[in-house]
Amino acid sequence: MPFSRCPRCGRNVELDWQRCPYCDAILRRLCRKCGKPISKEWISCPHCGNKLRSYSKTPTSQKTKGNIGMAVFMILLVSGVSFLIYSNLPDADFYYEQGKKLLLQGEIKEEQGDEEGAIVKYEEAILKFDKAIDKDPSYAKAWYFKAVALYGLGRDYEAKTCYDKSRQLGFPG
Repeated sequence: MPFSRCPRCGRNVELDWQRCPYCDAILRRLCRKCGKPISKEWISCPHCGNKLRSYSKTPTSQKTKGNIGMAVFMILLVSGVSFLIYSNLPDADFYYEQGKKLLLQGEIKEEQGDEEGAIVKYEEAILKFDKAIDKDPSYAKAWYFKAVALYGLGRDYEAKTCYDKSRQLGFPG
């Protein structure tokens, strides 16, 4: 069975898997019209011709409203704790923490099927990671999580470049 690597955790995943069983990253989408697998980069479904403005959520991990509520609560909790702990950190760490929060918010929006909201959060996260990298170009974690956000936008080539840079700087991701 041919394998590829998960863009988030880097482990081997089979090509036909829709989610990474190790970190739950979305690996592939399904066309809303025909239900066949599609790539994030495609503009239209090659199977049925459907225009792909927004992609369907993969059915393998449906979240309940209670789980989503808990996730929102955790974001608020982590945000408050992070503010208290990291309020005196250098700029690079501050931007990195903001980027991670935005990335998590984007992943939650993606799970909820709000692709446009997810795109906005991923783009905002990338800007924060870029600021962290501008302050400290050797910030391996910022490079890694920028790769995760880029992958969420379907910008796989840029994601791989950032992922490789994080590994080069010593991030085990």
